[in-house]
Amino acid sequence: MQRLNIGYIDELLIHWPTPKYNMYVETWKALEKLNKDGKVRTIGVCNFTIDFLEDLRKNCDITPAVNQIEMHPMLIQKDLMDYCADRGILIEAYSPLMNGGEILTNELIAKIGAKYGKSNAQVTLRYLYQLGVRILVKSVHKERIIQNQEIFDFELSASDMEEIATLNAGIRTCGDPLTANFR
Repeated sequence: MQRLNIGYIDELLIHWPTPKYNMYVETWKALEKLNKDGKVRTIGVCNFTIDFLEDLRKNCDITPAVNQIEMHPMLIQKDLMDYCADRGILIEAYSPLMNGGEILTNELIAKIGAKYGKSNAQVTLRYLYQLGVRILVKSVHKERIIQNQEIFDFELSASDMEEIATLNAGIRTCGDPLTANFR
């Protein structure tokens, strides 16, 4: 904080629970202290399953503000989403476009996009937005950055949302939090 010349950090997250080291509760308690001392405004986690979140609930004082998880139409973790919603934990979707993978060429997404004059990326991001999650998208291409922001001038119908939901097959592209085998 001194080197950055700032008085506090807006948000700090534990990146992986890494169960083989079993230190995420201890790490969370350190984040709680930083929060209580006013050094960090909000604290959260990444890639935490319900079991990991329950460990924090039972052993710590502060509920995570956010759980950043891999999420795209082929990986919607409904039970985890419901758990977090019931506890006021915001879900933030990372890799919403499957690391630039299959979702960008998916025929169902393209068919729905044609109805709205939108790209696969825009339909996918709008889908996640309508699910109520915060979306973390990254790109270094100016035109993609602009396109990724152009998701607020249309709304997917209930039937389109239901069709996209059929793509959920539990496909991970970024690693499994239970094994911490990530790329």
